[in-house]
Amino acid sequence: MPTERRRIMLTVLDDTPLRVLGLDPAEAGATQIWAALVRHADAVGRAGRDLERLLSPEGWCLVADVLNGCADLWDLSGTPISTLTLIAAEVEDGHRLDGLGDKWFGEGKGDSGVKALLSTLRGLTPAHGEAVLAAVRFFWSRPDLGVEDKWWKVSARAGEKPRRAARETGAG
Repeated sequence: MPTERRRIMLTVLDDTPLRVLGLDPAEAGATQIWAALVRHADAVGRAGRDLERLLSPEGWCLVADVLNGCADLWDLSGTPISTLTLIAAEVEDGHRLDGLGDKWFGEGKGDSGVKALLSTLRGLTPAHGEAVLAAVRFFWSRPDLGVEDKWWKVSARAGEKPRRAARETGAG
């Protein structure tokens, strides 16, 4: 089966990211930039798999709810504020201003649910923040997904087939 190829055009507004990656902006081509993107995606995928066990389905839904329309704006803003700080602020505002903690964690459980979620978010790495944004982008770009779907799983957006857990089945 032939590999499907797509041509994309990349306009570099600031070559600092290339230089940070050790790439000469005058020499780096598609292969080097693609390899760097693949490595970034791998890091985000690993962080996303961590998040699958760290965040509850209710926490994911609250985050998606408060980030509706925000995730892509941060990509365009060039803000120096960390992604996780922005996500935590949205979660806090969503609960304080709109009661979203009670909506997603249950009436009367919002304060404790949001407190636990914020504590988890504050202990994460920048790669985890990128993984949150990737999952939320995926959810809001697919109108056929509902909150009951496990849209936050890396396998959902990567199109992976679920793997059989060898440890659980005893298979090698």
